[in-house]
Amino acid sequence: MMFAPGSVASGFACVGACLIEAMSPERRTVVERQIQTEGPARAVADLSADGTGRGSRWDILMIAIESGDAGWLRVAASLRPGANGPAGDSLLGALSTALRRNAPGVLGMMGPAIRAEDICYQRIDTRPIDDKVFEVHTRNALAVIDDPKLARARDACLAVLDRHSKE
Repeated sequence: MMFAPGSVASGFACVGACLIEAMSPERRTVVERQIQTEGPARAVADLSADGTGRGSRWDILMIAIESGDAGWLRVAASLRPGANGPAGDSLLGALSTALRRNAPGVLGMMGPAIRAEDICYQRIDTRPIDDKVFEVHTRNALAVIDDPKLARARDACLAVLDRHSKE
């Protein structure tokens, strides 16, 4: 389907196509190399417009991480040591979303830098119904985790969900 150049439809078509290209394995390799070369803090500063975890490149990166793709989760783990303040918050928010899409992948990342307290609850202010939907989807994703190596992380996540659902 063709759209007139400059039309709203062509803009939306580009957004979708551009997003797919930005989330490609090739793009992931570029970001991984950047983290290895510059270090996580410099990569975060470079990928976000003002170094605070905002800007179109950072936002697209967060969408890629939210997908739960194992490769993008590795990128998130590599960026985490350099992501503090708002950048750290957005990265943890992306992992919180990814948890519902790839619970084993996200649970496997948990440790001192990525804790259940950081990712196992709705990190953004939303309506109560949105919080409930998040909780149900996350519990469903965690319910199928039967790998003994992930049991401790799963249980920690469930405990965080329990605490937040009572608030």
